[in-house]
Amino acid sequence: MDEVTQAKGKPKQKKMDGFVKKGADKEAEDKAKKTFERSVTKAEAMICHIIADANLPISTADKLTEAVKVAFPDSKIAAAVKCCRNKATAVIKEVAEQSKTSLRDRMRTQPFTVSTDGSNDGDSKQFPLVIRTISESTGLVTSELLSVPVLEGSATGENIFNLIAAEFTRSNIPWRNCLSLGCDNANVMTGWKKGVLKYMKDKQEKIFLAGCTLHMVHNAAKTAAKLLPPIESALIDIFDRFKGTQELYDVEQQKILKHGCTRWLSIGRCVRRLLQNWEPLKEFFLDENAAIKKTSKSTSSYSASKVENIFQFLRSPTNKLYCLFLAYTVELFDDFLLAFQSNKPKIHKLKAEMELMLRKLLGRFVKPVARKNKPVQDVEYNLPYNILPNSELAIGEDARKFLEAKEKNHLRQIRIEEFYKQVKAYFVALVDYLKSRLPLGDPLLAHAQVVDVDRQDDASVNSVTFFLARFPSLLPPGSTVNDITEQFSSYQARDVQSCKAERIDQTWANIGNMTEEGDISLLDLSKVMRGIMTIPHSSAHCERVFSCVRKNHTAQRASLSHATVESLLVLKSNPLGPAEAVRRLTDSDLDALKSAYAKSLKPQPEKEHEIL
Repeated sequence: MDEVTQAKGKPKQKKMDGFVKKGADKEAEDKAKKTFERSVTKAEAMICHIIADANLPISTADKLTEAVKVAFPDSKIAAAVKCCRNKATAVIKEVAEQSKTSLRDRMRTQPFTVSTDGSNDGDSKQFPLVIRTISESTGLVTSELLSVPVLEGSATGENIFNLIAAEFTRSNIPWRNCLSLGCDNANVMTGWKKGVLKYMKDKQEKIFLAGCTLHMVHNAAKTAAKLLPPIESALIDIFDRFKGTQELYDVEQQKILKHGCTRWLSIGRCVRRLLQNWEPLKEFFLDENAAIKKTSKSTSSYSASKVENIFQFLRSPTNKLYCLFLAYTVELFDDFLLAFQSNKPKIHKLKAEMELMLRKLLGRFVKPVARKNKPVQDVEYNLPYNILPNSELAIGEDARKFLEAKEKNHLRQIRIEEFYKQVKAYFVALVDYLKSRLPLGDPLLAHAQVVDVDRQDDASVNSVTFFLARFPSLLPPGSTVNDITEQFSSYQARDVQSCKAERIDQTWANIGNMTEEGDISLLDLSKVMRGIMTIPHSSAHCERVFSCVRKNHTAQRASLSHATVESLLVLKSNPLGPAEAVRRLTDSDLDALKSAYAKSLKPQPEKEHEIL
């Protein structure tokens, strides 16, 4: 009986084993299929990121899809890629939404700063919201686009604030996490009565105004230059008039650079190029002026007067002297501008660099005895007896040599005396403007130097408690002020040289990961320091994003909907770049992207027609 039962049971066991094996094979097959589909989706996402990053028409997706098939004929993934313009649009919007969701999540739980500026696009006024926060994936401070809301109505401080507040309310973002407002220095943004800042202070009393120091320096140089001859106007006129004629005068081919009045300090490069071509240009406009005078009366009087003015400017040796002086003087600002155009956090360097720039400027026209052992703000630079004699004013070696050859250069003594007088007035006006606009005495900038690891030994714990008292959101969850001060004390006693990196936020990320037996962790202190770094040192980080708004409505993209343009901008502002952004997509992200096109085909509310 047992043998019969056993015999009957064997086929059943084999059948069961077959089911299990078939089930395992099916599971492995499904897993392999899913992995393959995600690889294809990742390739399609890469195409979309490239389109956004390079400002290409979305219709480029059609050609790129064919290109990868031709380029990789042996690749099954390339063969399976199907990313037409309509699908690309859906994928771009889905990737952008994933990016915005991640950013909103960080804004709800971390300190951040918001920057904005108006961008005209036809009849609408757009206000891109650029958020500076700490990336979860890299631990570094990043600037990302949250959205590009459109303002309905006049661009008053209250209306702009309401636009920002609506985005915060819609996304459940607490105002207490907002440390700073980054903006230009227009009154509509910074006004204490009706500016955006005023309304933000009603929500977040301790919010810091991060005005753009680069704009302040730019405006200072432009304002002071009004005391000199109209060099700026001459540069613009010469560029407009003079094109491609160096070859006629046997000189090296060089492009006459265009000076943009909204970026006044570009004048340095333009003036240097003008000086290199001074004699050929003077000869050219001499001939041009003579030719115009010989023509009929039908010649445009406006054009003739422009040529006459340019020629009179170039024939004046005094004007050349001023150009030599200006070319030398604006170099003073180059180091500051270059340093603070960086996207890397540098709030900890701002105070020292502003003071250094002013100290260098004062050194060009103020006697050493008036500057010795004095804070830069206390130097009495506008008193006549503190100003250097003419022979010791820093006007540049080229201008000095030009003056030494005054007979050869046909410089009259009365013009030389006038030159020195205007140079002194220029320097005084420059310092006046900078001292009245730069935030030299702001305590936040003084305390922000605590972030600088080069000041590790002389940094004060009071700077740490200053920030924690002003911005409680800097305190990591589960940590106390006492914990942070204890970690700061431990940090000051440690050797952190091995943690130093090119970026200060990377340095502090490394410090936070230090593990030494017997020592406490510095992770929470690291988070506080990186939170401080989210406060911008200038508007350069968001200007890059703002400029992309103008670039995205190109001739090939003239009819894109606002939602599509916003999505393209969000992708372009991703600090990781296309390749790394795609590499970091999770399986759930890829699954959402795969279904994005099908979801877009479902009936949607009627929208404006767009050309992809």
